[in-house]
Amino acid sequence: MGKTSRRKQMGDLLVEAGILKQVNLTEALDRQKRSKKRLGEILQEMGVACEKDIALVLATQFNMRSAPPLLAQPLPGAVQDLVTLQTAMTRFVCPISREGIKLNLAMANPLDLETIDAISFRTELEVVPWVSTPSEILAAIRHHYLGTQEADHRDQCTILVVEGKEIIRAAAVSVLKKEGYRPIEASDGKAGLEAVLRHLPQLIITETVMPGMDGRALFGILQENPLTRHIPVIGFSSRASKEDEIALLNLGFVDFLPKPINQKLLAARVGRVLDLVYKGQGFSAKNRTAARDSSSLYEAINTLLGLLQASLDKEAGGRP
Repeated sequence: MGKTSRRKQMGDLLVEAGILKQVNLTEALDRQKRSKKRLGEILQEMGVACEKDIALVLATQFNMRSAPPLLAQPLPGAVQDLVTLQTAMTRFVCPISREGIKLNLAMANPLDLETIDAISFRTELEVVPWVSTPSEILAAIRHHYLGTQEADHRDQCTILVVEGKEIIRAAAVSVLKKEGYRPIEASDGKAGLEAVLRHLPQLIITETVMPGMDGRALFGILQENPLTRHIPVIGFSSRASKEDEIALLNLGFVDFLPKPINQKLLAARVGRVLDLVYKGQGFSAKNRTAARDSSSLYEAINTLLGLLQASLDKEAGGRP
């Protein structure tokens, strides 16, 4: 595989294959400049190319093999450990198998030489790219790395709290439980990243200043991933100035809370965010209460109507 051909851009390949028109590519590239999304996502949103189209073109153009069904493929722990969860999630890759000094790697973008070189350098193995789709890779990451299939949010709204200090984390969790939410916890950004993929929460509340992967870094990774980009994130910290708060909001955080956290303010801000982001889905405590009250009123009215009808029927039955 020549280096020149490997450096061709995905959009050009789709045009050459006749799947994409040049005018569509130009529009997609223009949209890409204004967003953080990958070209493949934008093409799908435009309805001009799908994941499988892109994967097929890449495999055909560069004579690569398509990855086998990743969910059905066994993944030994020793092979999985060759690629970290953070790398897999942020670069859209998943190991398939190891054959001697070769590591077979499923990739959404097999032209990503930077990732190939980084994994090869870290593992001292020759990385062999196999073509897969982002959806298949993300499903495989949740399955193999986290042992998770599908998140179940039917009963409660799940909220992740990422905070290094246990006493603060416990206080936030207590407030959320009282409001009827389902809180889950993480003590740092890395654990928070795993929790996000495992549970796919409706909301994330994270300390922005932490050792290692802090709230900003966690937010950046989530924004790179189409599976998690839509999840609203509230930041909180005792060390953030007004300038820091403005920077976080401009970055894309949906809200910010200073520490120490006021319990009533936390409950109110959480409810407000859920109402704004998930309109009509009844995730906030206020909406759930309103729905219960409405349901109770409906049941009471039906009961009264039933009693009234029974009384009328009895009266009619007693007439000569």
